Amino acid sequence: MIAATDVPLWAALLTGLAGGVLGTLFTIGHERGAEFRTRMLTAADEFLQALIDAVNRVGDVNALIKHQRVPKIRLDEAFADLDAARDELGVMLGRINLLFGRDSPTWESASSADEAIRGSATVLRALRSGEPDDQNLYVYFAAKLKAAADSFGADARSDVRTVGLRPLRRVAETTRMAPSRALRATAVPRFRLRTWLSGFRRR
Repeated sequence: MIAATDVPLWAALLTGLAGGVLGTLFTIGHERGAEFRTRMLTAADEFLQALIDAVNRVGDVNALIKHQRVPKIRLDEAFADLDAARDELGVMLGRINLLFGRDSPTWESASSADEAIRGSATVLRALRSGEPDDQNLYVYFAAKLKAAADSFGADARSDVRTVGLRPLRRVAETTRMAPSRALRATAVPRFRLRTWLSGFRRR
């Protein structure tokens, strides 16, 4: 004979199972979020290192051009180093795009810095060939680079902190709703059991 108290027991078991499964999902989601945040921080750090190297290469070339008596081979080597640093920065920018996304503030500041480096390299090549910088483009790109570099760190930290918050909130909300959902799932069987027992008693 089935006792009426068995139904709340099943409800408790369902609640426990649901809470356990959702708790596991919450843990997995948190661990994956932490792993992804680590990858984002690594990408941001590598981009910043590449940016620093590119800035140094721009400064080296600019100093050599201003000197005017530098051997051609030395200037060629400096431009080659600048091109290599610029290309490496582009690779790191691709990782920022992959991990942060094009709609993120981190991408905006990173792409702005990349554009400033590329613009500076173009201006320096023009200066080397004897073209005057009448529009002060070198100063313009330098200011753009400083603004982008200043905001990149703060943007990256902000974007990293927001990773996984929405999925984790959904899991947390589902976990809180598990008891009521489990009871609703057993509402029909409980009603049928009461009906069956009442019919049995009337006999």
